[in-house]
Amino acid sequence: MEHCVSDQDFDRLTLLAERARQGGPVGDCVRALQSAVHDATVLLSRYVPSNIVTMRSTVLFRDVKTRKQMTCTLVYPGEADYRRDRISVLSPLGSALLGHAVKDRVSYAAPAGDLTVEVTDIVYQPEASGDYES
Repeated sequence: MEHCVSDQDFDRLTLLAERARQGGPVGDCVRALQSAVHDATVLLSRYVPSNIVTMRSTVLFRDVKTRKQMTCTLVYPGEADYRRDRISVLSPLGSALLGHAVKDRVSYAAPAGDLTVEVTDIVYQPEASGDYES
């Protein structure tokens, strides 16, 4: 399946990107988010498969080159906290992961250069837990 987002995430992230655009010049992260959201298939929250990265999902992923395993929770910008592995959807990694499934390989531009990670598990996904409002 191509990448997808919930209707709830689509509405909230479209608004977030629009507000960012109104605030001044749009950066690469906002453009990446807009692309991730608008290129995705939009599904009603209750129909999003449990193996898809949605907002507030906790994701286990592996750097393809180094094989290092990492975990993060995908959050809105005001909730980001790198010490607690809470990654903003406006970060290069966050916008790259959004909407992808377990076993997908995702490439993104990091400060250290282009990186590719593989989604290995969704530890928690709000929709799979019956939380359609988060």
